[in-house]
Amino acid sequence: LTRLNRERLEEEYRNRLREIADFEDILISPARVSAIIKSELKTLKEKYGDDRRTRIIPTEAEDIREEDLIPEEDMLVTVTRDGYVKRVALDSYRTQRRGGRGIIGAGTKEEDTIEHLFVANTHDYILFFTDRGRVYRLKAYEVPQTSRTAMGTAIVNLINIEAGDQVTATVPVKDLHHAEGFMLMATRHGEVKRVDLREFANLRANGLICFDLEPDDQLKWVKLTDGTRECVMVTRQGKSIRFHESDVPVRGRPAGG
Repeated sequence: LTRLNRERLEEEYRNRLREIADFEDILISPARVSAIIKSELKTLKEKYGDDRRTRIIPTEAEDIREEDLIPEEDMLVTVTRDGYVKRVALDSYRTQRRGGRGIIGAGTKEEDTIEHLFVANTHDYILFFTDRGRVYRLKAYEVPQTSRTAMGTAIVNLINIEAGDQVTATVPVKDLHHAEGFMLMATRHGEVKRVDLREFANLRANGLICFDLEPDDQLKWVKLTDGTRECVMVTRQGKSIRFHESDVPVRGRPAGG
């Protein structure tokens, strides 16, 4: 047993001497150093290489805005009748098949209901239209992100909505400055009009008038169109009218219908 241990130690010693000689040869041979580095980098590339997740752009540090640090992702935005708004990650709602029992979609105050629900990218603008014919805007990422069951944040804490105004329509828009299209609006008493989308590019914090309403009328519906749509309006008594949107004159933002 003693002889076996001695032979093992002697063999280990000889291996160490060979390793030392090899390492010394590496230190004096730049070609071997480069070859080893190249081999290790190839191994790292094969093991960890994937598509770049960042973009390299020629921007000075002082030009970076808060928005540049917000990842672009689709979110589910909800607005309740009493004016509570929130955004939730889409993966909070799993796909359910036949027999699915459903999950709680949102928590609300007693007697409050969800009035608006839509998907928007975090970098989209969200236009909020009120029953009194005013429009406000937010970036989607400015809407607080919450859990699926949370009630949300009162919209009066996010935009300077006038007292007594109620949000009756919401429209997500990718770009307001270079966008093409129209906002098709309809009131409770059936007035309609179209407005070029670019007229909403310079909204102020306290909003702007978007419809000159009659004293007893309310702005109720707003849809984003491309100028080629067929429109159908239906009354509470079950009658409907169909027309091409080009039949509706394009008017200025503060005009009536």
